[in-house]
Amino acid sequence: MNTTDSLFGILRENKVRLFIIFVTISVFLIALNGLFSPFTLYGGSWVQIQAEKPLNADEMRQMVLFIEKELHEFGYEDITVISVGDIEETQYILIAIAGADIEETQYIFKIISESSVLPSKIKMIGVGEITRQPNPILNLFILYFLVAITTGLFLYRRYKSHKISIVGIITVLSTTIITPFGFASLINLKISGSFIEMAIMMTIPVAIVLENHVSSTNSVFFGKEKPKKSRMKYIIFLIVIVYAIRVVTSVPGMHELYHITPSDLLPTFFWIFPQAVISCFIVIVISGPAYVKIIQNWQKNILQS
Repeated sequence: MNTTDSLFGILRENKVRLFIIFVTISVFLIALNGLFSPFTLYGGSWVQIQAEKPLNADEMRQMVLFIEKELHEFGYEDITVISVGDIEETQYILIAIAGADIEETQYIFKIISESSVLPSKIKMIGVGEITRQPNPILNLFILYFLVAITTGLFLYRRYKSHKISIVGIITVLSTTIITPFGFASLINLKISGSFIEMAIMMTIPVAIVLENHVSSTNSVFFGKEKPKKSRMKYIIFLIVIVYAIRVVTSVPGMHELYHITPSDLLPTFFWIFPQAVISCFIVIVISGPAYVKIIQNWQKNILQS
C-alpha cells in the first residue's frame, strides 16, 4: 500500500489544513469547557478537617455521611467529601463545596463541629477558594473527539465522491461518542484513576474505524488488496503492553493502598487480572488489525531509516 493511501499519508498530505482545523475546533471546545463543570463555572471553596481521635472505618464512614447530610440541609448539592489517611493514624476529611465562599464554609463547619452526633470532635485545619481550573477528564474527551472529527473531515474530503464516505463519518462519530463510556467502566476508571490507560484505550475505536475505513475503501474502489501477514508477534506485543499498563496504573490506586506489602500481592493480582483480560480481549478482538497495521508501519519506517 502506498504511503499516501494510509491514514498517516492522508494526514501528512494535509498537515497545514489539519493544523488549522485542529486549532479552530480546539478554541471552540475550550470556550465551552466551563459549561460542563460547576466548579469551573461558579467556583467554590474547599475545607480540610481532622478528627481529634483515631477513627475506625465505620466511624469514618459515619462522619462522612453526617457531613454530607448537613451540607445538603444547608442547600449545597454539588459537594465532594473524601477521607484521607490510614486507619488508626492521622486522618483527614477533605470537602469541596460548589458555590460556597470561604466565609460561608467556615460558618457551616463551626455549626457542624458543635454537633453531638459526630463520633469525634473535629477541627478545621485548612480552608481555601476553588478558582477556575481545567477539568482533566473533560479535556481528554475534548481532545479525543477533536482528533476523530478532524480526521473524519479528511476522510470525507478524500472519498467525498463515494457514498461510503458518509457511512464512514457516521461510524467514526457514533463510535467515538459511545465507546469511551464503556471502556471507562470496563477499566474501572473511577477506582484506578488511570489517565494514561484511559487515553490509550480510548484510541481503540478511532484506530479501528479510521484505519479499516481507509483500507476497506481502497479495496472496494481502487482494487487494492489488504496485506495478509502474520500478526501473532504483534498481538503478543500488545498483550504485554496492555497488561503492563494495567499493573502500573492499578497497583498504586487499588482500594487506596499506599503501601503494597507481600500480603497484598495476591488480592492485587486477582483485582488486576480480570481487567487485564478484558483489556487484552478488546485490543486483540476489536482493534487488533488496526493497531497491528500501525506497528507494522512503524517497524517498516525504522528499518528503512
